[in-house]
Amino acid sequence: MSTGNEIREEDQVLRVSPMDIEASPLNPRKRFLQKRILEMAKSVAAHGVIQPIKCRRLESGGYEVIWGERRWRGAKLVMGGFEDEEGVGYVPRPDLTIPILVEDLDDRTVFELMMVENLERENLCPSEEAAAYERMRVEHSMSAAEIAERLKVARKRVDRMLL
Repeated sequence: MSTGNEIREEDQVLRVSPMDIEASPLNPRKRFLQKRILEMAKSVAAHGVIQPIKCRRLESGGYEVIWGERRWRGAKLVMGGFEDEEGVGYVPRPDLTIPILVEDLDDRTVFELMMVENLERENLCPSEEAAAYERMRVEHSMSAAEIAERLKVARKRVDRMLL
């Protein structure tokens, strides 16, 4: 019998190994600049991961990144040790854990959240953005107007990308 006071996984920050997390095949971003990942790794090595990464649980027992993929990739580099662009070496930290927030979300919601996050933080390259809009149009039977409304972007922008 539920008392309503149970702590659900979704209500708390968990600390997990970056090795327990996988990239999402739904992420519209396909290319990550190595320079940005190295910058993130240096920050993680110095300060840890400050802001939790949003994930969803996989049937395999691991987690899938919804947002925070650069932080996760940087943390993976820190675990194994790395050398930055100036040749400075960083000692491996195989015991590193990072904070995650877990939410049970379907593929459509995950894809929409990834689109919003990518558009707000760092622009997708035009081909990635166009492919993502096309995917929403085809896989979720959404019109350009619906895509623009869901992502809160200009309808002209979506139309231009879908040409």
